[in-house]
Amino acid sequence: MAELERQAGFTQEVDERLSGGGSLREQNVLPPSEKSPAMTEFLEGAFDRSSAIKTLTCIPKPMGCGRQIDPGEIENWSPANVREYQISGWCKTCQDEVFKEE
Repeated sequence: MAELERQAGFTQEVDERLSGGGSLREQNVLPPSEKSPAMTEFLEGAFDRSSAIKTLTCIPKPMGCGRQIDPGEIENWSPANVREYQISGWCKTCQDEVFKEE
């Protein structure tokens, strides 16, 4: 229950920052989500996930597209897309590809 409350608070904070003006980089509104030490080590070694998120890029190929993401683009994403970016490092285009229904 505490984890759900923490996530809800975080989502509200992101929503408030997105509506408050200023650039996403200035606000540091998109920190990578926290992972276990083992998962962090794997994701950083394989995809440099945290660096990609901090620099507003999608994780590199073959798991993502590696493109630079415009802050204005992120401001138009749904809260679910923003949260997924913080979790996986996938831009919305890659998320749509991965999660598309067949």
